[in-house]
Amino acid sequence: MALGFLASGFITAYVYTPELYPTSIRALGCGMGGAWLKVAAIFAPTIVSKTMIGGNLNMAFYILAAVPFLAALTVHFLGVETKRKVLEQLEA
Repeated sequence: MALGFLASGFITAYVYTPELYPTSIRALGCGMGGAWLKVAAIFAPTIVSKTMIGGNLNMAFYILAAVPFLAALTVHFLGVETKRKVLEQLEA
């Protein structure tokens, strides 16, 4: 269940973010988003293993939940509304 919530946060940011880029550089934006996803996948096991030393998993899940929560807050407060707008309006 926790993995599902974590993945939904990242998938939402991954889908929303490319819409903000102009069409001419959209592939670069998707690539950068995918690259950061891979970097996070590299560091996540290290974070989990460091927080499990005492045998308590709560801190690991709190840390892993903080990342998509921060992404959601960033999109909410800094995101541009794309509803009912064509790409040309977003590029201007």
